[in-house]
Amino acid sequence: MKKYIAIIIAAAAICCTACGETGESSSKKEKTEKGSSIVVSEESSAAEEESSQQEDNKIEEPSSAEDDSSEIGQDPDGNYEDTDTIAPGLWWSVASTDLGDDDYYRNDTYYEFREDGTGYALDQYSGQGIGFEYALEGNKLTLKLEIISGDETTYQELALNVKFINKDNMEFSTDDGFTESLTYLSDEPIAQFEVYTTSELEDMAQNYFNASDGRGCDIAIGSIDRNDMVQIVMYEGDNAADIVDIYTIDRYTAKGTDSKGEEVDLLDPPTI
Repeated sequence: MKKYIAIIIAAAAICCTACGETGESSSKKEKTEKGSSIVVSEESSAAEEESSQQEDNKIEEPSSAEDDSSEIGQDPDGNYEDTDTIAPGLWWSVASTDLGDDDYYRNDTYYEFREDGTGYALDQYSGQGIGFEYALEGNKLTLKLEIISGDETTYQELALNVKFINKDNMEFSTDDGFTESLTYLSDEPIAQFEVYTTSELEDMAQNYFNASDGRGCDIAIGSIDRNDMVQIVMYEGDNAADIVDIYTIDRYTAKGTDSKGEEVDLLDPPTI
């Protein structure tokens, strides 16, 4: 199965097969959604008395100024002009390729950018992590990756293009076309961020299935779907020919559903 990995983790893998730093533990992120407001007109006058009641309940169409509000603060290249630095804190990165239907590949990474110019990247699938130093000049980001192999530490520089969408969203890209989208999560350090890696959830799902079903799961393969959930396909047999079940799991709670829609809690496997 093809895996698309984030820029930093990919660059690190070129230089070493195992980094000295591993994923730091972290705290659960409470997700929130922002809603849009509706403007209600309350216009009325004596001259328009007959239509005042209708006008009171009329939803106004956005004005041209409101239509252009998304462009305010952006330069001609679409970068957010009020942003000249990366906000310190935890960022969630998504690098994906969507070819339609079930042909969807994705890898998520969590980046911590610190005020002192250092940072850390944690891969969602493996939990592998790597430290780095960074410097931002305009829309050019230079990363100095810390590559640890045994007792030896080396450094590799990586040049990225940065596009600031707004204060909570940005994109990293390389000159050869690789792109990942980042969303700001919180100002807490990555050491307090709690998440189950995809690899961990694969093992937990296999154990859960084998404790609750007569058949055995020999292989479990996890991936992230379009809804940000970890989908774990479980197979019977070493050749992964027979699918025995599919779990859809939340990476923060390790809870979800099986292919029948029944609830699954990987932290509480059944006992036979």
